[in-house]
Amino acid sequence: MRPATLRRYFDSEHALHDAMYAQGNQQLLERLAEQQWPDDLRGILHLCALVFIEFGAEDVQRSQLLFQRPIPGFEPSSEANAVAVQVFEQMRARFAAAGLNGLAHLDLWAALVAGVETQQTANDPGGDRWLRLVDEVVDLVERAAWAERERLLLAERSHIAAEMHDVLARGLSLMIGQANAVEMIAERDPETAARTARLMGDIGRQALTELRQILGVLRRDCGCGDSEESQPTVADIDKVLIEQSRAAGLPVTLEIDGKRRPVDELVESTAYRVVREALTNVHKHAGTSPTQVLLRYGADTLEIVVENARPQQRSSVGLPSSGFGLLGMRERVTAIGGTLSAGATDAGGFRLSVALPYDASITSPAAS
Repeated sequence: MRPATLRRYFDSEHALHDAMYAQGNQQLLERLAEQQWPDDLRGILHLCALVFIEFGAEDVQRSQLLFQRPIPGFEPSSEANAVAVQVFEQMRARFAAAGLNGLAHLDLWAALVAGVETQQTANDPGGDRWLRLVDEVVDLVERAAWAERERLLLAERSHIAAEMHDVLARGLSLMIGQANAVEMIAERDPETAARTARLMGDIGRQALTELRQILGVLRRDCGCGDSEESQPTVADIDKVLIEQSRAAGLPVTLEIDGKRRPVDELVESTAYRVVREALTNVHKHAGTSPTQVLLRYGADTLEIVVENARPQQRSSVGLPSSGFGLLGMRERVTAIGGTLSAGATDAGGFRLSVALPYDASITSPAAS
């Protein structure tokens, strides 16, 4: 198709360019379908680069129309662009099947290949000076993908460490505190000692349940099996955390402000874990200081406030902190688009305030 001979068949120059744009992408789609694609990522990246570079060298004007948009004011119609989208989705699916899932890596590959194709066509038409760089292009994309995978693995390890710290710190803090109580009252009040021992068992079993939930998520994410352990919810804050804290001697109240509403599963589990860590910190650092937990259902966010009064005496639990507590909470909250603030109150206590969006937007593996 050439504008000089076909212009009279179209309503405008843009209509002609639109038809050429659709035709060019269809030709590229057919070229891709003709290939015998390998299964490995490196082979796919290499063959795809050669196809695009050779396709561009065959017709420079076609290549410019498809990939450089040289015509001022021209935008392809939705019908013509649908063919280009097919090309893009086919390549993204092919890369993903070989383990390259990030859109950023596809963009990197496209930018590098386009640069090679432009230089080859402009400066060595018919030769192979820039074609010889295809292997290096593949190396760069592979290294970028590997670095991203390593970053995600490190972030996931950090998340697992923080999550297990939260579960174990709470369980051990409460159990050590109750063990101290049993030791002091065992002889003079055996009935109370027996109740306290049963509470220690309940706390230990709850910690094991939460650890199984973490491991269940890991099994599901790695494809090792389906997780049958349900994740904690907002309702469990009252049924599990508040009840256990009261039984362990912490005077804590729960207030719910606003009408309950459905929230994202990830928001539910994050809310639970925020309150869990906050109450653990009260047990560890403020002893039996009166504590208030507020859940406020606002227009756009679920607000969580945990505030304890000024400690009258230091906690006797004596469990050292790993430093993951508040840091882990902040990472978990911000990962789903929430906010967190924490600090001392004017009355000498401590206040934690968190706002979580009802629909989580995951920005980090720490959110899972």
